[in-house]
This record gives sequence, structure tokens and C-alpha cells, in this order.
Amino acid sequence: MDMEDFLKELASSLKSGFGFWNPLLILLAFGVALLIVYYFWRTGNQSYQRRTMQTQPFFSGNALPDPVKGHVPADNLFWGFKHALRGYYQLAERAHNGLLNDYAAWFVVVFAFILIAITMGGA
Repeated sequence: MDMEDFLKELASSLKSGFGFWNPLLILLAFGVALLIVYYFWRTGNQSYQRRTMQTQPFFSGNALPDPVKGHVPADNLFWGFKHALRGYYQLAERAHNGLLNDYAAWFVVVFAFILIAITMGGA
């Protein structure tokens, strides 16, 4: 295969059942996208300075609390959700004993039940 055939093959479109792909057009579109991104990056805020207060997260104008004192435990994240469904969670906590063998056994039982239901439903 000489260079001319290689370039023709590269420039030709790959036709599939869902459209066509042209590698040169894809590379061109990628290059244009990179130029647009570079343009926006260069025209950004020129007064930004690293390692200053500008890099601190916005905390409604207040000083950031000490990370140790301001730590919020993960239990508080979904407190309202867990409180509203506390009846379900109390039941679920009693059903879960933390033994992996029990969880695997439940998985096998449920999977077997699903397989039986699918097989019987198809007959």
C-alpha cells in the first residue's frame, strides 16, 4: 500500500448501520474544540492569584471553621431521610447481622426464586 492509497483510506468514511465516521473530520472537530477551550482559558480572570485567599472555598463571607471542630459526621447527612423511615430501618437493622455467608445465602435464594419465576412464567 503506497502513501496515496493510505491517505485515501484515511480520508474515506466508515459507513455503519448508524451513520458514518470520518477520522479526519473527527480530528478536525477535536482540534477546533481544543482551540475554543484554549480561548476561554486565556480570556479568564487575569487577577486570579494562587496560594491566596482567592483559593479558599466560599463560606457565606464567614471565616472557615477549624476542620476538626467543623467536622460534620456522615450520620447527619441523611438524618431526615432516616428519621422519616425509622420503622423500616429498625426492621432492616435487625435482619442484618453482618455475616457475609448469610448475605450470600440470601442472594442464592432470591436468585433461585427469580430463575424459577422466569422459567415457570415462560412455559
